[in-house]
Amino acid sequence: MKQIFLFLASFFILQSSLFGQVDIKKDKYIVLFNNSIIKGDSIIYKPREKLIQIDSLKYNTTQVRYFKNYFGFYANTYEVNDYMNVEFIPSKMNGKIHIFENNFCKYAQPEYNSYFNMTNGFVYFGRTEGGYTNKITHNYYNKGIGPLKIANSINLKEDLNDNQECVKMINKLDRLIITRILFGCVGGSLLLTSFALVSQNNNATPALICAGTGAVCLFTCYKFKIPINKQITKTLYKYNE
Repeated sequence: MKQIFLFLASFFILQSSLFGQVDIKKDKYIVLFNNSIIKGDSIIYKPREKLIQIDSLKYNTTQVRYFKNYFGFYANTYEVNDYMNVEFIPSKMNGKIHIFENNFCKYAQPEYNSYFNMTNGFVYFGRTEGGYTNKITHNYYNKGIGPLKIANSINLKEDLNDNQECVKMINKLDRLIITRILFGCVGGSLLLTSFALVSQNNNATPALICAGTGAVCLFTCYKFKIPINKQITKTLYKYNE
């Protein structure tokens, strides 16, 4: 029992001494998902080989949470992205928190549709071109070497509550989110009402008015993500001032 206690004590002392030897602002290092910090002189990211090499040591990219080299501080979005893909993104701003922004575009696959010509009975095949559609922005942040977090209202309230200006900005963010939800609910309700009116009434005018208003509300709901993302970004940068 005494040997086990001595082993555990020496292990924690080694871990704390290793952390103490690393200046997270100046040194080059990697941080593993088990919270180990390894300092080195040369850190190279090899995406094709799915490796990060620190001096003579090599680590699989799924093991590494952060690395800091000559080019900057990088975070692995493996734990927070939708598909659990390994992707390292650079920090846009370092301070009390590291701020990350990941931009990508949705790609729409080409589609093939058949059309029947009533005149001669021939079937034609039409092709809808694929391509990049809308740009999507994901915001992340972390404190020190803590876990990477999605920048949403819940996480910001937990981590930025020691800054009163940020608290006010998060309250504004909540109001924007509630407004977006209301537009979505009203738009969906109006579209459902328009379908009911069509089935119950021969007069299509009320149904068209409901459908048009509902479509406008849903479009507004969709576009509301732009001011929400801007508010999140402003709040993160305000915390680092």
